[in-house]
Amino acid sequence: MIKKLFFEIGGYFSDHHKIEIKGNKGLYNKTSSGPYFLNPEEFEIDSEKMEQLIQILNVIDVWSWEREYFNSEVMDGTHWQLEIVLLDGKRVKSEGSNKYPGSEGIEFSDKFLKLIRAFELIGRIKISEI
Repeated sequence: MIKKLFFEIGGYFSDHHKIEIKGNKGLYNKTSSGPYFLNPEEFEIDSEKMEQLIQILNVIDVWSWEREYFNSEVMDGTHWQLEIVLLDGKRVKSEGSNKYPGSEGIEFSDKFLKLIRAFELIGRIKISEI
């Protein structure tokens, strides 16, 4: 079970998305005007979806992600942050700018796409919106 999850992603000229989960309750927010979140949408995650989410986190081995992924050759672009704490004590805190776990370029890696698809699973972020 997730004790706490925080994920935010956005770019200089693109939408910003933020998900916060505590237990089985969550908040999702999207804005097109920079990182100013005004109208959070509340949601609940049933036990089956929670189990699937945690399974995906384990498959992509999010627990071994590095603390930072930064591409110093790109000034404007996509920035992201992720923090997860499970009730069993597993945790990760990772962030990046124009670089992702498992990718050397500025493209989303397979692992990162699977993370976003995990959030699609709970009915929030859409890959096509990022």
